[in-house]
Amino acid sequence: TLFRSRSRNKVRSARHLIQNLRLVKSQAEVELMKTAGRISSQAFIETMGASCAPVEESFLYAKFDFECRARGADILAYPPVVAGGNRANTLHYVKNNQRDRKS
Repeated sequence: TLFRSRSRNKVRSARHLIQNLRLVKSQAEVELMKTAGRISSQAFIETMGASCAPVEESFLYAKFDFECRARGADILAYPPVVAGGNRANTLHYVKNNQRDRKS
């Protein structure tokens, strides 16, 4: 995208530069990503163990959040999608307020 200012200078989008910078990771960033992956994988395993029906979606959401934080996460990177039954077909379902009645 090209923008023009009143002084006839051209202002160009920095999007391509920023996207290229996202490809480069420092060793600290790589280690942080490994830690996040380890934390979330362990949290998923613990949460799956607590997912026997009937179970509330909100309980599973809280369980996953707890397991991540108990392992050292400060925050979740995104809201978990916790859904059962037909709700599991909804992309980005985040209400997490129903009971999954089927095992």
